[in-house]
Amino acid sequence: MDEIEEIYRGRLPGITVDHIVPLVCFDRDTKKYVACGLHVTWNLQYMTKSENSRKNRWLPKHLLDEHGFWTDLK
Repeated sequence: MDEIEEIYRGRLPGITVDHIVPLVCFDRDTKKYVACGLHVTWNLQYMTKSENSRKNRWLPKHLLDEHGFWTDLK
């Protein structure tokens, strides 16, 4: 079993696995969807379903600016 599969199998009932930096985000400034995060272990976290719903796909701009992740989807 790989590490990502272990993370998904290790979640408790009512808990989801969330991408810290979403794979695709909505940038409120440009009103565009952008490719952001990666499906890797260090970009995953546990969250309740309600926390994950509130987070949605909003662009975590402070992380993107800090780490230089920014690719427009065409």
